Parts: sequence; structure tokens; C-alpha cells
Amino acid sequence: FPGKRIKAGHVHQIPEPQDIGPYRNVVLHTAINDINPYPSRWNTHPTPKPLPVLAKELEFKCTNILKIYPRTNIYLSCVLPTKDSHLNKSVREFNGYLDTICKSHKNIRLIEHRAISDPFGNMKIHLGRHIDGRPNTADYLHLGTVG
Repeated sequence: FPGKRIKAGHVHQIPEPQDIGPYRNVVLHTAINDINPYPSRWNTHPTPKPLPVLAKELEFKCTNILKIYPRTNIYLSCVLPTKDSHLNKSVREFNGYLDTICKSHKNIRLIEHRAISDPFGNMKIHLGRHIDGRPNTADYLHLGTVG
């Protein structure tokens, strides 16, 4: 796709609108590092914010983009399910907030990823990372080649 890719590991790292645009379409796929309570290279000191606060922060970022670029369409990508059922409770709750944000703003749309979830709301095992043909149980977040 034309445009540019900006990596923001956390919601607060999403840049100012003038550093993002001007683009007709902006896709935001973020928040797992904000929700994840476990240490990782992106999350060295995990202290998750309350999910409603995090959702408000993301909504603020989106509305700031729309103030500068009112004709932009923002696509919020749902947080992908993980292999950790405890973490997925927060993922589902946060995705509910994303849905509410999208219903409140005509230029903000939701991208859902239902095909990635098993019937229990966890990442389908075959879509995660594998080592030597077997599921990598240590990596509960990332999609593998098939995913």
C-alpha cells in the first residue's frame, strides 16, 4: 500500500497527526503492549492502565487526527487474540471499547479478526508461531507463518 508505516509499540507513542498524514486512510493496530501484564522486550515494566483509560487515550489520538485531517478514515484494528486465556479477557474487553469508539465517530471504523479465534476466544494454535513443527508455547502473542 502507498503511504508510510509508523511503529508505535504503545498507544501513547502514536505520533501527532501532522507526523502521520495527510492520508485518506489511517490504520491503527496497537494496544496489546499496553494491555499485556507480562514483561517483554516492548513491555519492560508492565503496569497496564485501566482499559477505559487506555481506550480514552486512543480515542483522543483518533479525534486529534480527525481535527487536522477531517476527511481521513481511521481504521482501528481489534487487538488480536493470544494463546493466553487470562490476557484474552482484557483483549475482548478492550475490543469492546474499540467498537464503542467506532460507533461514536463516523470516520472511525473497526477491523475485526474473528477468523483468528477458536471457539473460546483464544488464538487458534495452528496460527501461532511454531518451532520444529510444534506450537511455540513460550510465544503466546505472535502469529506464525500460517497466521
